[in-house]
Amino acid sequence: MELQKTNIIKKSGELFARYGIKSVTMDDIARELGISKKTLYAHFDSKNDLIELLIKESKQDLSSRIEDVEKKEYGGLEKLYYIFIELVKYTNESNSTTYWNFKKYYRELFEDFTDFISKLVDKLCETHIKEAQWDNFIIPNVEAKLFSSFIRKNIMELTDDDVVKITATNRFTIQKDFVYYNLRSIATPTGLEQLDKLKDI
Repeated sequence: MELQKTNIIKKSGELFARYGIKSVTMDDIARELGISKKTLYAHFDSKNDLIELLIKESKQDLSSRIEDVEKKEYGGLEKLYYIFIELVKYTNESNSTTYWNFKKYYRELFEDFTDFISKLVDKLCETHIKEAQWDNFIIPNVEAKLFSSFIRKNIMELTDDDVVKITATNRFTIQKDFVYYNLRSIATPTGLEQLDKLKDI
């Protein structure tokens, strides 16, 4: 029973990524899995129910990644860099069409999702900016909350279409460079040396 539910979640995620959340129906999911709609509805009351569970799992995945960074014996600048890079990896593992479908058609769920990410990422990044300032890796008087919010939003809002319009370089590379160069803009000379080491890892 639990294995079947896991398979439904996995296949639904694949279908949403391929065709968009709005386009995929419960009929499509049942047909793709070779099960009846009755079996599908035994696990999920509705498509929204399924989407909510996918979002919950996605939140847990990002939380786990961030927790792994936090457990490392890194300094403030290192943690700041790696948290943003984990967010870059996370956004690149999902199809941007799915992200924009989610934003357009499931607004309430989307706002809850983005609120979760902003609280998770911004709070930690604010802390690590201050730590990096104490270590003389980041210049004083940086608006930590504003800076973190700016980086996070730009990472999440860059679409595959935007990348095609800008350059042939893939989205991951652009976002990773975006993090690196924006951190350089607030780094001290000592911080610049540290960032160059991180970029080469």
